[in-house]
Amino acid sequence: MNPSMLPQNAVLIVEDEPEALKSYAITLRMAGIDNVVQCQDSREVLPLLQEREINVILLDLIMPHIPGEELLSRIMQEFPGIPIIIVTGIDEVDTAVRCMKQGALDYIVKPVEPSRLVSGVRRAMVTLELQSENRFLKERMLSGVLQSPDAFSGIVTRNRPMLS
Repeated sequence: MNPSMLPQNAVLIVEDEPEALKSYAITLRMAGIDNVVQCQDSREVLPLLQEREINVILLDLIMPHIPGEELLSRIMQEFPGIPIIIVTGIDEVDTAVRCMKQGALDYIVKPVEPSRLVSGVRRAMVTLELQSENRFLKERMLSGVLQSPDAFSGIVTRNRPMLS
């Protein structure tokens, strides 16, 4: 993936503090990541994910209504393919380990260094792209169907592994 390439699907920022929400969005846009969706209310996240394709989620842990750890768990159950980066003021190893065990890709402690935020999002986008390519290659390799049989017309065999 070209680092300056915009994500086809959005980066969702879930943060209840308006200043932090705006700051993260500006940081990403300045880095060339223009497809950004902002969400201040954790109750709106799951419905938003159902109606819209999201590439990466930046998720705060300390939020009213649905706490971030609970939301992380629910997102991982319902939308397991979306990389989630935790961005929080909780600087505790136990919390970070719990989040990573639940499936978070990264854990960033506030105050957030802009370069760390951008590199985390880019890494998540690359990870997502590699997972997609891997699925595509597996499907294609395991299908047992030759895409261009004429390219192998000179090979005479009935050996199944050889045909593969």
